[in-house]
Amino acid sequence: MKGQYKIFEELLIFSIGIGVASMIMLVFNNLSGDIEHSSMENQLKDVNNLISSGIVNTYESGINTTTVMKIPKTIGNKPYVIEINNGNLITYIYGNKKINYTRPIYSINIYDAKLMSSSWYIEINRDNNGIHLKRWGA
Repeated sequence: MKGQYKIFEELLIFSIGIGVASMIMLVFNNLSGDIEHSSMENQLKDVNNLISSGIVNTYESGINTTTVMKIPKTIGNKPYVIEINNGNLITYIYGNKKINYTRPIYSINIYDAKLMSSSWYIEINRDNNGIHLKRWGA
């Protein structure tokens, strides 16, 4: 009878060890995901700020002005989308709109557009009617 208790005790200790190791792995996986999510949001914000600065500079330079800007191809090894919608500049991870950054563009007539980051370069063009955003060379 004493031998069975010893086996049960060893199995119980082993099971507790497996449980603790599993919990530690889950915590670190969740932490890693949160850090990656936060990093992508910060990078989206940086790209958004870069593009909005280009829009303002092009607008202030006058009519018939074109600015070409190089943008990162990916954020966190994932492509992203640049979208102008109702006067808002929105950047988000392609296929996951939950990871995004939105900035309103005030007092500038800007046309709705949607670009993929894979273009590497974007063209910001001002004409008599407002600002147009498109892939460079398109």
